[in-house]
Amino acid sequence: MKHLKSIIVILMLAVANAAAFALSFRVEAPQQVVEGQKFSVTFQLVNAPSTPAGNPAIPSIPNCKLLFGPGISQSSSYQNINGHESSSSTIGYTYSYKAEKAGTVTIGAAKMNVGGRSLSTKPIKLQILPPDRSAQRGTQSSVQAYDIDTQTADKPVSGKDVFIRIVLSKPTAYEQEGVLCSIKLYTKYQVSKFITNVQPAYNGFMA
Repeated sequence: MKHLKSIIVILMLAVANAAAFALSFRVEAPQQVVEGQKFSVTFQLVNAPSTPAGNPAIPSIPNCKLLFGPGISQSSSYQNINGHESSSSTIGYTYSYKAEKAGTVTIGAAKMNVGGRSLSTKPIKLQILPPDRSAQRGTQSSVQAYDIDTQTADKPVSGKDVFIRIVLSKPTAYEQEGVLCSIKLYTKYQVSKFITNVQPAYNGFMA
């Protein structure tokens, strides 16, 4: 009987680990925006076995104008709670839009090939309100953080709680040579997503 219990526990742990490292592709967007307002849509690739070669194929959003994208961010997290280790990685592809006409629209499925697998996000609804109506629900903030020390969310985050570095793929480069610039965010918080509101100036470079 003890042997059977051991097998059950091992199987449960195996299933839990498999779920923790499951590959997924999802979308994050506000439920409501106001006509004329700028907003962001982020397509998140979670626990990819390798970095994809290209960007996702995104749908056009009716009544909205694409302003910028994608802004690519990468994050990883590691936890060790009572000896149980877990980790995850997320690649975010963020696109900025402007809502141009009121109405309810559908953000269609984005598609991406990862490791020979074809992934797609689920379509979601977006309500664009007229300018004279306020949104019933606030739009999502650009940063969502979870404090792993206090186990609470929605706690104000100050500049002392985060550290940002800009890392170049190489210290020197020839003229016309490509250089990868990565913006890395370091914090004790579990960050589900972050958006770079102001891009650095790339003087002498084409971004």
